Amino acid sequence: MRGLEIIRYLCTRMIRLLLLSLYLLLAFSLQAKDEIVSFKLSSQNGLPDNSVRYIQQAPTGELLLMIHYAAYSFDGYTYRRLPQEEFERLKAASLKDHSLSVGHNRDNMGNHVVMEGNAIVYTDHATGEQIRLQVLDPQWGKLTQNLKYRVVTDHEGRIWVSINGFGLYVYNRRTEQLRHISEDDGSGLIDTNYLVYMMLDRDDHVWVAGEHYGLFCLQTVNQGYEVVLPSGQTDKERTEEIRMMSRLSNGRIILANNAGVVMTADSLLENIVPLSTDGENYISACLDGAGRLWLGSRVNGVNVDGRHYSQGRIDCLLLDSKGRMWACGLKRAVSMMTIDHEGRFHERGFFEDSVGLQARMMIEDHRGDIWLASEKGLFVFNPDELLADSKAYKKILDEPIRCLCQDSRGVLWAGTLAGGVLHGDNSAWHPTTFTRLDRSDGLVGDAVQMIAEDGSAT
Repeated sequence: MRGLEIIRYLCTRMIRLLLLSLYLLLAFSLQAKDEIVSFKLSSQNGLPDNSVRYIQQAPTGELLLMIHYAAYSFDGYTYRRLPQEEFERLKAASLKDHSLSVGHNRDNMGNHVVMEGNAIVYTDHATGEQIRLQVLDPQWGKLTQNLKYRVVTDHEGRIWVSINGFGLYVYNRRTEQLRHISEDDGSGLIDTNYLVYMMLDRDDHVWVAGEHYGLFCLQTVNQGYEVVLPSGQTDKERTEEIRMMSRLSNGRIILANNAGVVMTADSLLENIVPLSTDGENYISACLDGAGRLWLGSRVNGVNVDGRHYSQGRIDCLLLDSKGRMWACGLKRAVSMMTIDHEGRFHERGFFEDSVGLQARMMIEDHRGDIWLASEKGLFVFNPDELLADSKAYKKILDEPIRCLCQDSRGVLWAGTLAGGVLHGDNSAWHPTTFTRLDRSDGLVGDAVQMIAEDGSAT
């Protein structure tokens, strides 16, 4: 289900990608502290009603949300009101799946749970292991006898306990640590301690319905990482500071470090092979249609097969679907570059009348249009039309854009300097409206420098 998986990107993936500015990090299952992030859905960002009472996941992946008098489906982008008979079905299901209070019960994995006094006693149905979770302070006394609670176990074995009025508890069986998440713990993960429902979806997201506060989607990330030093040596002179990393069209990863060494590696960053050591500070790379590697430098234009062409800073190189190489940079305009059959270099500039453009990134969408992120805003142009008329481009957004990504569903994502991330539907035609997601929605920060979709559409 790609819509909801894209949300996971906002909560998790961005954190990992931003770390690459200093060191190259790979996700490994090392012994490390869990990090929990959340994404919030409320009436402020499109949720039809903040009083969600029950949640199901449909076979097709959408979430089915029941409020007091209606039901909606949510695919990660839009909400659709469901027919009355579907509301009645969800209502009946909710009565059978009500929050637990007293007695012996089962969680989503079939594990036995029961509240005894101030503790949840959890018994693993497969191993028989019994875990006692002291979730409440003894001072609450008899109040605990009528508390409504729910328990889910995620696929990594963490035990999640929601208690209406007391927030959320997460127990890591590996580290034997119990964490209390509340509205006033400073984490900002949930906005209320009054939690009326909790469920785990197929992607290991924990969805919690807050009374009159909408939905909170929680995910555990950054369970471990490994620092990769491409040279295998220590970093005393900062030579392992990675300044550029890109996946080429042949599937290889290309890297450039602070000392001007360019390397290639496979997708697991193994079998690292140096390509050059000319000391140039390279910050962009691309293969052309002839298989030649183009390297964009911070100062001296491009390097193609060991020869330098053009000048200035090249922040982005893009080969379009018709085999033309495009370049842009913070201190230059947009240009199309070619090397003819006799080895002669040609360059034609565009956007030269846009003073202070400071172009940062270009991407080509499924129609062959090129999107340009710059300090002057977001632009789009068709390469054929621009070559015929240098004014044939359109400005879409009028705020500084730092990065771009179009996901597999045709949604265009734009990262901003201080306004979070914007997304709009580019599947049919250029989006005219964008939805903003920022720190108030659970984004880890409002400065977004990189967006990417991985192989599982996250």
